[in-house]
Amino acid sequence: MNIDKIHVNNVTRAGYLPKSNTVVSNCENHNSANTAQYVTPPVSYRYNANIHFTSQAEKKLIRHDVKVNTINFEDYKHMKPYTKKRLAKLCKDFDKLISEEQQETLRKIDPNPDFFRIPLQSEATMDEFLNVAKMYSQYKDHPIVCLGRSPKWFLNTSLYMKDGIPTYDFAAFSGRWYWVYDGDFGNNSGLVKMEKLVPTEAEEVAYRKYLKNIQVDPISLVKKAQKSGNKVIITDYIDTGKGMTSFLDLMSRYAKDQGVLDEFAHSFDLVTIGSNEYRQARKSSEYVPDPKVWMPELLEPYGRATTAWGTGAVINQKYHNIDYDVFREMLLNQISNECRSTYYPSSAWTVYSPNKFKTGYIDIDRYKPLIKNLPSNDTVNMFEPVVQAYRNLLNFSILDTLNNKNLLKTVLHAKL
Repeated sequence: MNIDKIHVNNVTRAGYLPKSNTVVSNCENHNSANTAQYVTPPVSYRYNANIHFTSQAEKKLIRHDVKVNTINFEDYKHMKPYTKKRLAKLCKDFDKLISEEQQETLRKIDPNPDFFRIPLQSEATMDEFLNVAKMYSQYKDHPIVCLGRSPKWFLNTSLYMKDGIPTYDFAAFSGRWYWVYDGDFGNNSGLVKMEKLVPTEAEEVAYRKYLKNIQVDPISLVKKAQKSGNKVIITDYIDTGKGMTSFLDLMSRYAKDQGVLDEFAHSFDLVTIGSNEYRQARKSSEYVPDPKVWMPELLEPYGRATTAWGTGAVINQKYHNIDYDVFREMLLNQISNECRSTYYPSSAWTVYSPNKFKTGYIDIDRYKPLIKNLPSNDTVNMFEPVVQAYRNLLNFSILDTLNNKNLLKTVLHAKL
């Protein structure tokens, strides 16, 4: 039999056996019936080399792609050293191993080939990323609400860290219906509600139901603040703050209808992240002030400073400027953004629950017919395999770094 091709070893979940459709076998499990057919290796072949050889007949079974199953905290804790070593190498070489077909899949998400690489592979960038996670750790005694997908990598990392946050709530939210027409800065005279983008009554009813189910509705947040003795922290990435303004508009009207508007306004503060360097480059300016969240009408009095030096507001805001390289790899990179969690614009609120439908950016015409056939106890995962591999390797890289720096928790009580 002719030996004609060498394939890089496929990495499996915590060293477990590959599935029957795994494209490249794990040599350490070569006796398993689930692995691919082995052939006689050449004399120069070194065993335990993490590669195997395939014949011409096997080519038809080979799908030249990279698959990495879920790697969460518990998976990492049970990994053998050789598995960690293989995964670390795959993180470094990911862009070289993915097929042309997979590259095309990633180009549809983000055309920048630099983003085909697993982020945070340089020590400096990883350290800056961990600094943002440590920033969130100072709020470990506060209830935390992650608004949308942007802060999730940072919050999850804080969950993994010793002395990090114990848990947080996630509220899926995408889009906005406000606009700022005076260059993003100034007072509320420049804040405009785009009525054509405002959610419909049916959409808002559906979203309120979702918030109540996940206990992120105004009454629930008031109760969490009272129970903890600390304000709820609502956090998101902001550029102009229009997205969070839209969310607070919806929440303030919901709070008014629940009869707790004043209590709600006193129950939370805002912690936001962003990149001033990115904003400076976009505006061709050497200096831009820190962005802020503009308060919608019902909350505007609570966000207004009561002192000449800009303090004394009921709703306080704290902004954290992110290192540009981290911002570029973790927020500008749409592949990293794609694999965080569910994309949930108002057009989807009446269609599906984000707890049941795992998806990145997809057109509503695509998910509407799918949701009709979704069993009530099932979950649809729309992430492409290459995106799942990307996400799992990035999570491994973060966990492995924390472990090597002696920053990883012994036990994780939170459920992601």
